[in-house]
Amino acid sequence: MKSLTNSESIYQSPYSEIILPNKINLSSAEELKAQKFINHEAKVKYIKRHITLHNILAKYLTNYKICYDDNGYLFLSNHKINISISHSADFFIIALSKDKKIGVDIEHLEQIDNLQAKAKLFLNEDELNYLQNSNYNMIIFYKFWTAKEAILKAIGLGFLVDAKKLNICLDQMRANFIFNQYSELKISFKYQQSKNYLTCVAHI
Repeated sequence: MKSLTNSESIYQSPYSEIILPNKINLSSAEELKAQKFINHEAKVKYIKRHITLHNILAKYLTNYKICYDDNGYLFLSNHKINISISHSADFFIIALSKDKKIGVDIEHLEQIDNLQAKAKLFLNEDELNYLQNSNYNMIIFYKFWTAKEAILKAIGLGFLVDAKKLNICLDQMRANFIFNQYSELKISFKYQQSKNYLTCVAHI
Protein backbone atom coordinates (compact mmCIF):
# COMPACT_ATOMS: atom_id res chain seq x y z
CA MET A 1 0.00 0.00 0.00
CA LYS A 2 1.15 3.55 -0.77
CA SER A 3 1.46 5.99 2.10
CA LEU A 4 -0.71 9.09 2.18
CA THR A 5 1.88 10.98 0.10
CA ASN A 6 0.51 14.29 -1.17
CA SER A 7 -2.59 13.62 0.94
CA GLU A 8 -3.63 10.63 -1.15
CA SER A 9 -3.54 6.86 -0.85
CA ILE A 10 -4.48 4.26 -3.48
CA TYR A 11 -4.81 0.57 -2.68
CA GLN A 12 -5.63 -2.12 -5.26
CA SER A 13 -5.86 -5.84 -4.56
CA PRO A 14 -7.28 -9.15 -5.76
CA TYR A 15 -9.82 -10.64 -3.37
CA SER A 16 -7.73 -13.81 -3.17
CA GLU A 17 -5.08 -11.97 -1.15
CA ILE A 18 -7.51 -10.89 1.56
CA ILE A 19 -7.98 -13.31 4.47
CA LEU A 20 -10.97 -12.63 6.68
CA PRO A 21 -10.18 -12.46 10.42
CA ASN A 22 -12.03 -14.63 12.92
CA LYS A 23 -13.70 -11.53 14.34
CA ILE A 24 -15.09 -9.07 11.81
CA ASN A 25 -15.53 -5.53 13.14
CA LEU A 26 -17.73 -3.40 10.89
CA SER A 27 -19.71 -0.28 11.66
CA SER A 28 -23.45 -0.60 12.13
CA ALA A 29 -23.99 0.97 8.69
CA GLU A 30 -21.64 -1.55 7.08
CA GLU A 31 -23.26 -4.49 8.89
CA LEU A 32 -26.67 -3.36 7.72
CA LYS A 33 -25.48 -3.16 4.12
CA ALA A 34 -23.74 -6.55 4.33
CA GLN A 35 -26.97 -8.16 5.54
CA LYS A 36 -28.77 -6.99 2.40
CA PHE A 37 -26.62 -9.15 0.10
CA ILE A 38 -28.49 -12.21 -1.13
CA ASN A 39 -25.53 -13.67 -3.01
CA HIS A 40 -23.01 -15.15 -0.56
CA GLU A 41 -19.95 -14.50 -2.77
CA ALA A 42 -20.95 -10.85 -3.23
CA LYS A 43 -21.37 -10.50 0.54
CA VAL A 44 -17.92 -11.99 1.23
CA LYS A 45 -16.35 -9.64 -1.34
CA TYR A 46 -18.07 -6.65 0.30
CA ILE A 47 -16.73 -7.68 3.71
CA LYS A 48 -13.22 -8.16 2.31
CA ARG A 49 -13.28 -4.69 0.80
CA HIS A 50 -14.38 -3.13 4.04
CA ILE A 51 -12.04 -5.09 6.27
CA THR A 52 -9.28 -3.79 4.00
CA LEU A 53 -10.62 -0.25 4.33
CA HIS A 54 -10.57 -0.55 8.12
CA ASN A 55 -6.97 -1.79 8.00
CA ILE A 56 -5.99 1.21 5.88
CA LEU A 57 -7.80 3.74 8.06
CA ALA A 58 -6.24 2.28 11.20
CA LYS A 59 -2.82 3.31 9.87
CA TYR A 60 -3.86 6.99 9.93
CA LEU A 61 -6.71 7.36 12.43
CA THR A 62 -7.34 6.25 16.00
CA ASN A 63 -11.06 6.94 16.00
CA TYR A 64 -13.45 6.94 13.04
CA LYS A 65 -16.97 5.90 12.07
CA ILE A 66 -17.95 4.69 8.60
CA CYS A 67 -21.39 5.80 7.40
CA TYR A 68 -23.38 6.07 4.16
CA ASP A 69 -25.18 9.10 2.76
CA ASP A 70 -28.63 9.09 1.11
CA ASN A 71 -27.06 8.29 -2.28
CA GLY A 72 -25.25 5.26 -0.89
CA TYR A 73 -21.81 6.87 -0.78
CA LEU A 74 -19.45 6.05 2.07
CA PHE A 75 -18.05 8.76 4.33
CA LEU A 76 -16.44 9.20 7.74
CA SER A 77 -18.74 11.03 10.13
CA ASN A 78 -15.93 12.51 12.22
CA HIS A 79 -13.07 13.04 9.73
CA LYS A 80 -12.71 15.04 6.52
CA ILE A 81 -11.20 12.28 4.42
CA ASN A 82 -12.71 11.51 1.03
CA ILE A 83 -13.05 7.81 0.23
CA SER A 84 -13.99 5.98 -2.96
CA ILE A 85 -14.24 2.24 -3.57
CA SER A 86 -14.72 0.31 -6.80
CA HIS A 87 -14.67 -3.36 -7.71
CA SER A 88 -14.86 -5.54 -10.79
CA ALA A 89 -14.51 -9.31 -11.18
CA ASP A 90 -11.56 -10.42 -9.00
CA PHE A 91 -10.10 -7.02 -8.07
CA PHE A 92 -11.08 -4.00 -5.99
CA ILE A 93 -9.60 -0.57 -5.41
CA ILE A 94 -9.81 1.87 -2.50
CA ALA A 95 -8.78 5.53 -2.72
CA LEU A 96 -8.47 8.10 0.07
CA SER A 97 -7.74 11.82 -0.20
CA LYS A 98 -7.39 14.55 2.39
CA ASP A 99 -7.53 17.64 0.20
CA LYS A 100 -9.65 16.81 -2.86
CA LYS A 101 -12.79 14.92 -3.64
CA ILE A 102 -11.77 11.62 -5.18
CA GLY A 103 -13.52 8.96 -7.23
CA VAL A 104 -12.25 5.65 -8.61
CA ASP A 105 -13.52 3.07 -11.03
CA ILE A 106 -12.03 -0.26 -12.02
CA GLU A 107 -13.33 -2.37 -14.89
CA HIS A 108 -12.37 -5.83 -16.08
CA LEU A 109 -11.56 -5.53 -19.77
CA GLU A 110 -13.73 -7.99 -21.67
CA GLN A 111 -15.40 -8.07 -25.05
CA ILE A 112 -18.60 -6.03 -25.24
CA ASP A 113 -21.60 -7.14 -27.25
CA ASN A 114 -23.43 -4.32 -29.03
CA LEU A 115 -20.69 -1.84 -28.06
CA GLN A 116 -22.07 0.88 -30.32
CA ALA A 117 -25.57 0.63 -28.83
CA LYS A 118 -24.26 0.63 -25.26
CA ALA A 119 -22.06 3.65 -25.96
CA LYS A 120 -25.13 5.65 -26.99
CA LEU A 121 -26.56 5.17 -23.51
CA PHE A 122 -23.92 7.32 -21.79
CA LEU A 123 -21.80 9.15 -24.39
CA ASN A 124 -22.72 12.53 -25.86
CA GLU A 125 -22.41 13.38 -29.56
CA ASP A 126 -18.77 14.53 -29.43
CA GLU A 127 -17.72 11.43 -27.51
CA LEU A 128 -19.61 9.14 -29.85
CA ASN A 129 -17.81 10.73 -32.81
CA TYR A 130 -14.48 10.18 -31.07
CA LEU A 131 -15.34 6.54 -30.45
CA GLN A 132 -16.48 6.11 -34.04
CA ASN A 133 -13.21 7.61 -35.34
CA SER A 134 -11.35 5.02 -33.26
CA ASN A 135 -13.24 2.29 -35.14
CA TYR A 136 -15.10 1.58 -31.92
CA ASN A 137 -11.95 0.64 -30.05
CA MET A 138 -12.89 -1.25 -26.89
CA ILE A 139 -10.24 0.47 -24.74
CA ILE A 140 -11.56 3.89 -25.77
CA PHE A 141 -15.04 2.77 -24.71
CA TYR A 142 -13.72 1.71 -21.29
CA LYS A 143 -11.74 4.94 -20.90
CA PHE A 144 -14.90 6.97 -21.36
CA TRP A 145 -16.84 4.69 -19.03
CA THR A 146 -14.30 4.63 -16.19
CA ALA A 147 -13.66 8.38 -16.38
CA LYS A 148 -17.35 9.21 -16.15
CA GLU A 149 -17.89 6.72 -13.34
CA ALA A 150 -14.90 8.02 -11.34
CA ILE A 151 -15.77 11.71 -11.80
CA LEU A 152 -19.42 11.27 -10.90
CA LYS A 153 -18.37 9.30 -7.83
CA ALA A 154 -16.05 12.13 -6.81
CA ILE A 155 -18.96 14.55 -7.02
CA GLY A 156 -21.03 12.14 -4.94
CA LEU A 157 -23.91 11.70 -7.37
CA GLY A 158 -22.89 8.79 -9.57
CA PHE A 159 -25.22 8.11 -12.46
CA LEU A 160 -27.98 10.07 -10.72
CA VAL A 161 -26.58 12.74 -13.07
CA ASP A 162 -27.09 12.29 -16.80
CA ALA A 163 -23.69 10.95 -17.88
CA LYS A 164 -24.09 12.55 -21.31
CA LYS A 165 -23.82 15.99 -19.67
CA LEU A 166 -20.31 15.16 -18.52
CA ASN A 167 -17.99 15.81 -21.45
CA ILE A 168 -14.72 13.85 -21.50
CA CYS A 169 -11.79 14.97 -23.65
CA LEU A 170 -9.40 12.02 -23.78
CA ASP A 171 -6.73 13.80 -25.86
CA GLN A 172 -6.35 16.60 -23.29
CA MET A 173 -7.29 14.48 -20.24
CA ARG A 174 -9.87 16.98 -19.06
CA ALA A 175 -13.57 17.02 -18.39
CA ASN A 176 -16.40 19.49 -17.91
CA PHE A 177 -20.16 19.49 -17.53
CA ILE A 178 -22.36 20.75 -20.35
CA PHE A 179 -24.90 23.39 -19.24
CA ASN A 180 -24.58 22.32 -15.66
CA GLN A 181 -23.79 23.92 -12.30
CA TYR A 182 -20.61 21.84 -12.15
CA SER A 183 -19.19 23.25 -15.40
CA GLU A 184 -16.59 25.38 -13.62
CA LEU A 185 -15.16 22.54 -11.56
CA LYS A 186 -11.49 21.74 -12.06
CA ILE A 187 -11.56 18.06 -12.91
CA SER A 188 -8.52 15.84 -13.48
CA PHE A 189 -8.24 12.11 -14.04
CA LYS A 190 -5.63 9.47 -14.81
CA TYR A 191 -5.56 5.84 -15.90
CA GLN A 192 -3.70 2.68 -15.05
CA GLN A 193 -4.02 -0.54 -17.03
CA SER A 194 -2.77 -3.93 -15.88
CA LYS A 195 -3.84 -7.58 -15.83
CA ASN A 196 -6.82 -6.97 -18.12
CA TYR A 197 -8.15 -4.25 -15.83
CA LEU A 198 -8.47 -0.51 -16.44
CA THR A 199 -8.54 1.86 -13.48
CA CYS A 200 -9.40 5.55 -13.49
CA VAL A 201 -8.81 7.92 -10.58
CA ALA A 202 -10.52 11.32 -10.70
CA HIS A 203 -9.97 14.41 -8.55
CA ILE A 204 -12.11 17.48 -8.09
